[in-house]
Amino acid sequence: GGNDLLSRAEVQEFEQDLEKLLGAVCGAGRTVVMLELPLLPFCNRYGMAQRKLAKEYSVFLIPKHYFAEVLKSPEATTDGIHLSSKGQEMMAKMIGGMIGPGG
Repeated sequence: GGNDLLSRAEVQEFEQDLEKLLGAVCGAGRTVVMLELPLLPFCNRYGMAQRKLAKEYSVFLIPKHYFAEVLKSPEATTDGIHLSSKGQEMMAKMIGGMIGPGG
């Protein structure tokens, strides 16, 4: 999703690709988690598509401020955006706390 935003992919293409992905990974007995995109100004339609599909596919959509909290933590990233090992552990704990044991 983030790369789609940065490359200015068409919203319709983003939504179609996301729906294909969710169709492939969502199913009985699976817990799927999606992080809300940090949207650039005038890019709200990406977020609308993401929220619509999360609801349609019963996906946990984690609000972007949770990811931002992890990114702001010391030593959580290798370059300001990509998670380090410590950041990955923090993200896993945060998501686990939100969805609970057994998803």
